[in-house]
Amino acid sequence: EAPLVLLSGGGGGARLAAGLSQASDERPLLVVTNTGDDFEHCGLTICPDTDSVLYAVSQTIDPQNDSQTDSQTEAPNHLIG
Repeated sequence: EAPLVLLSGGGGGARLAAGLSQASDERPLLVVTNTGDDFEHCGLTICPDTDSVLYAVSQTIDPQNDSQTDSQTEAPNHLIG
């Protein structure tokens, strides 16, 4: 069966991807994320929209502010400053 394809960008797309991933086990879900906001910082490629989708689908996103939970930001915050 053909996959369900979702074009996703930002927090709304991440929440939709999370809902769709839980709603149907009958069709595979393929999420195409926005890469237009990707950037490099300290030699690392940062992909905010792709990260948001991954956190939302894995249910590790903080629903209050559409970001990763506190435990997941400790290492990056330590690196930044």
